[in-house]
This record gives sequence, C-alpha cells and structure tokens, in this order.
Amino acid sequence: MASIDIIINASNLKKGGGIQVALSFMSEAMKLKSYKFHFFLNRVVNNYFVDTESNNYEKYIIENIPTDSIFSWIKFNKELNKLERLIDPLAVITVFGPCYWKPRTKHIMGFAVPYYIYNDTQFFKNTLGNLGYKHKIKKLMHKYFLKNGSQYFWVETNDAKSRFASFLGIGEKNIVVANNNASNNFFSNFSTLSTQLKSNSFKFLYVAEYYPHKNHSFISRVVPSLLDLNKKIEFFVTLQDVDYENIFGLVKENVINLARINPVDVPAFYKDCDAVFMPSVLEVFSAVYLESMISKKPLIVPNLPFARDICGEAALYYDYDSLDDAVEKIKLLVNSEP
Repeated sequence: MASIDIIINASNLKKGGGIQVALSFMSEAMKLKSYKFHFFLNRVVNNYFVDTESNNYEKYIIENIPTDSIFSWIKFNKELNKLERLIDPLAVITVFGPCYWKPRTKHIMGFAVPYYIYNDTQFFKNTLGNLGYKHKIKKLMHKYFLKNGSQYFWVETNDAKSRFASFLGIGEKNIVVANNNASNNFFSNFSTLSTQLKSNSFKFLYVAEYYPHKNHSFISRVVPSLLDLNKKIEFFVTLQDVDYENIFGLVKENVINLARINPVDVPAFYKDCDAVFMPSVLEVFSAVYLESMISKKPLIVPNLPFARDICGEAALYYDYDSLDDAVEKIKLLVNSEP
C-alpha cells in the first residue's frame, strides 16, 4: 500500500516558540508510519532539527525566505510551487502562518499571533497600543495572506478560535482547536540532564525570545526592589545579546543571559532553576506554563485571562501592571522556600 504524502511547512518560522512547536509536531508526525512526510525547513529551523532513522520523511531546505523585497516572495513561491508539483501531496500543513504561499492542494494553517486577536483588551491598549502605522500595515498584509492562503486553520484554545474567526471575518466551521503540550524533551531522560546553574541564589527562569509583549523589561524594573532580601535573586533569560544589553544593561548582576537554548536542553534549565517568572502580557498559548508544571517549578504570572485559562490554580498571580504586587509575590515565594 502506497504511503500518503503530506507536506509540513515550517519554512517561514524565524524564532521563538513557533520553532519548538514545529519541531515537536514533526517529531510526533514521524510516528505515523502510513504517511510520507515532506518537511519544508529554513536553515534556522534545520539547525535544531534532529534527524532520526525513520524512513517516512524527507527534508527540504528552503533557501528563498521572504523578506521585505517582493522579489524574495516571488522566488519563495516559485521554489515551493515546484516542490509541491514534484511531491503531489494530499495536503499541506503550515505550522504557523501567515506563510505567504498558497498551495494548490488542501491547506491547513496554524495561527498564534496574539497582537491581532487580543487588541481589544485594556492591557493591550496600555502596553502595546502605540505600535504605529508599520504595525497596522503589517496587520493588514498578514490578514490578507491568512484569509487567502488557506482553507482551514488550527488554533490552540477555544477563545482563540472565536477571536480568530472574528478577526478574519469567517465562520468557525473551518477552524479546529488543537490543544498544545510540552515537548517530548520533557518526558525523556529528564532527570539525567544537568546545567551549570548551581549558585546559591534563588534562580528564576524565563525562556522566551524578545517580542514587546513578552515584557522582559518588567524584570529590570523588579530587580531593584528585591535587593533587600537575605538571599540573592537571579533571573535567567534567553535573549540575543543585543536585546539583553538594551534591556538589562544596568542590572546584569541579577539578570544572566543564557542566549538561545537548544530545545533539547531546555528541560535541564527548568530542572536546575528554583521557579519560573513569566511577565508576558499577551499570549495565545505558551508552552512555558506547561513546562513549569511538568518540571514541578513554582510559576509567577500576570493575572490575565489567557494565563488563568491555562494555569488555573497552578500559578501565583500578580496584577499585570503593578510593580509592587509583582515584588510582593516574588518575595512571598522566595521567603516560603526552606
């Protein structure tokens, strides 16, 4: 019996949690032996891809990634169209869109851009409401490529489903909810992994690339109010050097940059930290919540609907715009530790 060909497209992903989701998704897909998978990757995603002995997949490194140039988009579409004709798949799955390409066959596209579906809330208006005309133009372009690039969509929560349908002006019947999970890396050899986070300080971890809504700068505001504790507090972040310098240049003694961590190694850092502090003010979903729970680490997050919807009673909440309340919750946790 011939296998069924499916393209999984992750060629448009550049950084952040989307790459981790793509890697996990492809890893799980390879367990379905009745399918032949064709993974479209760019070089960034391929750097983290772990090849296996499975014979039901092929990789394609897509070189012509869209930039601000219209010519790059033309090359990108030409390259993907050529591969689609050669493969002749039953369907194409784009992990997260927009992907700036419309396949000829059935296409299901994931969506997880919080800016576009949570911009009616007060915390968005207070924190991110002045992103300017470039953001508005980008939003219109993304809306066009989303709506016209796929017949079907998947999102990670029921709330996101209704909001996304409203954003695109479409019905909900072609949008499915696929609940997310932590990476398989958290379920294999977890206890054998080790890092160098062995200081006597109280260590908070925040695994996130820089985006404005990730609110890293809130940590730099929190640090000075924690210096009176008997125990030293350290925050470990995972930023590019330029972002780290811009945000934490004055508090480096208490905020240490781990840079980008290979997804395979992420569980080790959870194991060796004391707690997780995640000040993000806008999410569709974040694996950080689940990773903290699986790692059995205390989690401090803003008291916002998306966080409560996922974390329930498994987190310690602070008023999202209150520095004093955040400091109080951090001190409460630190002082409760033996």
